[in-house]
Amino acid sequence: MSGQKQLTLKLRSVSYSGDNIGKEFTFEITADSVTKTIRRNVIHGTTATISRTDSIILTKEVEASIIGLPVGIKVTEDDPITDDVAVITDASGTGTLPFVPVDYEAIGIQFHSLSVSVEEVGVFTSSKTATLTFNFEVDLQEIGTRFVFNVSERGWLSIRHEDELTSPKVLPYALKVKITEIKDGREYFIIEEGRLKGHKANVKLADDGGSFLTKENLHTDSVNFIYHQENRVLEVVDTGRIYWAKMDEGNPIPIGSVDDIAIPYEPHHDFGEYYERYSIHAKTWFRLGHTDEDRFLHLGRGSAGCITVSADQNEGESWEEIYDLLITARKGDLLSVGTVKVIN
Repeated sequence: MSGQKQLTLKLRSVSYSGDNIGKEFTFEITADSVTKTIRRNVIHGTTATISRTDSIILTKEVEASIIGLPVGIKVTEDDPITDDVAVITDASGTGTLPFVPVDYEAIGIQFHSLSVSVEEVGVFTSSKTATLTFNFEVDLQEIGTRFVFNVSERGWLSIRHEDELTSPKVLPYALKVKITEIKDGREYFIIEEGRLKGHKANVKLADDGGSFLTKENLHTDSVNFIYHQENRVLEVVDTGRIYWAKMDEGNPIPIGSVDDIAIPYEPHHDFGEYYERYSIHAKTWFRLGHTDEDRFLHLGRGSAGCITVSADQNEGESWEEIYDLLITARKGDLLSVGTVKVIN
């Protein structure tokens, strides 16, 4: 019987607590006879994020009978004299590998952590024990789920519509779709989120036969902002990072309003092209709310009711930072990447 859902196991981060035994680690993660070796410096008392390319341990199709994945972990702290090594087993001491549980009915991302105790060894050391906690992500998707991946430098993928729509003829990076057929050098799919949700489209295969879509779930957590009207700054809630921004005083968003920030729908060529000298993604605007009211979060100088991130006042690649935060973020409603609240 063929698999019914697609499972991806990722190691998202490693937390380091207990005693300090060093910082140069090698992790060997084994799941379903597949072993991934990751070398990473981890500072004591911190959590180290694993890069997207290193994080994927396993991708496979699974049946409804699955309840979890047995996972083996070997930790080596690279010491110039004697390496400190630990291998995870279950708490019962039987040597049976613990497993990362999987809820087959829960489409989307599930989280689970496993801890390993590592004892420092060596002639000149006292007894120290470190705890490494491995934070895993299980991503469960329907078979055929893909995400827009290989896009133009401006972040859009050219497509053909299969129904009554004729535009927009592009999809944004990280948009979720579901493959229905591959034929005649093209992939056919249903769009699964955003304003085009439910519509059918297709995209050509690359010249080498590869896909412009990926099985890897590119989505990240929702991003929330606060716009401080009096100070004219836009604040990222989680980090406190602020950007100079403005809003038309004659047509402001009401104080206290909380608006969804929508998944991008189409490039804004007319008003965005000039600002590509500041950011290659200047044409990507994020609509505020889900009506046809023309309020957006975007890069620029003026505002007609939008929240406009200043092209002149902010240093460096400010819009690139905001774009990178938002383009993969998802609120969980299939429409939004986050929220913005307006305060005085």
